[in-house]
Amino acid sequence: MGPAQLAALTAERAAAEEAAEISAADIERLQRKVNVFRWLFCLIFPRGFAFALGERHLRYDGLRGRLRNADAASSGHGDFVVSVPKLTMKEALRNNHLTDLGITMFVRIRLLRRLDPRKVYALFVLFQFDDYGHLRSVASLLRWVGLAIRYTLLLRLPEPPAEKHHP
Repeated sequence: MGPAQLAALTAERAAAEEAAEISAADIERLQRKVNVFRWLFCLIFPRGFAFALGERHLRYDGLRGRLRNADAASSGHGDFVVSVPKLTMKEALRNNHLTDLGITMFVRIRLLRRLDPRKVYALFVLFQFDDYGHLRSVASLLRWVGLAIRYTLLLRLPEPPAEKHHP
């Protein structure tokens, strides 16, 4: 792809991102998605966390299981803020696949308190469990656990070839 075509596509996507609007239905889908792990989020993130979607900020309160509008200038966003382009979030919600938001080219995470960053990463790992249906049933979870054990612990890798010494 030539530089001019790449610049045109980039400008087109930037304009689409700017024009995108987060609807009440989008907020409802996001709330349903995070509420799958509501009680766990209460333990891991007792102050909650927020999503910055363009100019709109939504704070998640796990205790109430609600996403609410938050003032962009407010310090009451909880433990961290996940900044996601609006159209990217809409597409992830439409496809019911928030895992991809963990890719650093899409999001920026701002820690607001001393917090182990691995806890924030856990948010995206948990989204992955839901995205791929590992929590739909006990059988799905057990199948995933079995495959995880098989492919990470029990996989027999071939032994490397013996080194040949050249004189």
